[in-house]
Order: sequence, then structure tokens, then C-alpha cells
Amino acid sequence: MLTPVPQKSRRASGFTLIEIMVVIAIIGLLLTVVAPNVWNKLREAKVTTTKVKMNVVKNAVDDYRRHYSKVPDSLQVLLEDSEKNMGEPYLEKHDNLLDAWENEFRFSKISSNKYAIISLGADGVEGGENDDRDLSTLDDSMPSNAK
Repeated sequence: MLTPVPQKSRRASGFTLIEIMVVIAIIGLLLTVVAPNVWNKLREAKVTTTKVKMNVVKNAVDDYRRHYSKVPDSLQVLLEDSEKNMGEPYLEKHDNLLDAWENEFRFSKISSNKYAIISLGADGVEGGENDDRDLSTLDDSMPSNAK
């Protein structure tokens, strides 16, 4: 006589709906806490990138001013080959004239030796706060060049 073999209870492998909902709730909670911080850091990084790019353009304008004893009439001049700069342009690419939001820098010639390079911020409109605020080489927040 054969003895019956007890059958193992077969539980389907996988996750229950409740387990999946708990995991999704935890992920959502983490995103709610972490995402704003990451977003703010990305916005701050664009402001920092713009300041660095403005400083690069400022150095090119200063080089131009040393060679020609005047400030250029526009930033586009910096992209042209210059015999006083060993036949090279002061800036290699047009991208150097764009801020982190892909807007062109504004150039304000104040006098023959004074100028301002301006970024209108993320919104591309004058004024604003946070990453929408205007940045200028005349601001105290900009790094200054050693003279």
C-alpha cells in the first residue's frame, strides 16, 4: 500500500498588490524629499556655470582691451581672427557667448575702458529672483580678475 505524499502548499511566486503599493509609496516619499533638493542644485549649477562663462568672456574682452587700448563695440568681434592675438580669435566658439540657458550675453559698453557683460537669467527677461535674476560682471558677486 502506498502512503500518500503530503503536497506542499504552492504559493505563487511574485509580489502581492499590497507589497507593490508599499514600495511605490516609499519611492514616492523619497522623491518628494529628494527631488526638490536635486532640482535646486541643478538651478544653482546653471547660475555658477553662467558666472564662469561670463568670466571667460570678460578675460577675452580684457585681452582685446590690452591689445587695442579700447573695449570692443560688440562681443562678436571676439570671435574674429585678430592679428594682434597671433591671428587667433579671442574666443573659439560662439557657445562662449551663451549663458547656461542658451541666451546670448548682453554687452554694454559704458566707456572706452569700462563695460558690462550681462545675463538675463533663466527667464531671459530683465529683473527676477533666484535663477531668473540678472547677472552682471559689474556685480560684487562676480569673481574679479587679478590685475
